[in-house]
Amino acid sequence: MAVTTKIYFKPIEKAVQNYFNEGTNDLMSISHTFKMVLLSAYTFAQTHETLANVLAAGTEVTDGSYARKTLSGLTFVTVNGVTSLKASSPVVWTAATFSATHAVIYDDTMTTPDDCVLACIAFGETKSPNNATFNINLNTGGIATVTVTT
Repeated sequence: MAVTTKIYFKPIEKAVQNYFNEGTNDLMSISHTFKMVLLSAYTFAQTHETLANVLAAGTEVTDGSYARKTLSGLTFVTVNGVTSLKASSPVVWTAATFSATHAVIYDDTMTTPDDCVLACIAFGETKSPNNATFNINLNTGGIATVTVTT
């Protein structure tokens, strides 16, 4: 099955508005803590802005071997007006025993909106490791890219 990634545009739109209105770029700060949450069921909606919205529409994995993962090696790279958020890969769960259909990346530092969601990775099928290592390999080009043109 094909893995697909979708970007939540509302939080990015708010960050861009803050940048132009207030000169702040709160979302694009590597001082923030970005995390990944796994879901055993979820229906993506572009209107979801926060982790609370996502969890109201989906079910977080609850098995004892599961915990949310903090992304490491975060960098924002800008080349020719294109900014990419990059992180170390893979994101790894060891001795994993759970069933998951989606992963959602969110900013655990943001407060407006709280726990702002950035990207949803749909696995295309249920992934069910049984006391095994479970890896999510992030694209080397970046988790998300934003192009600003004038």
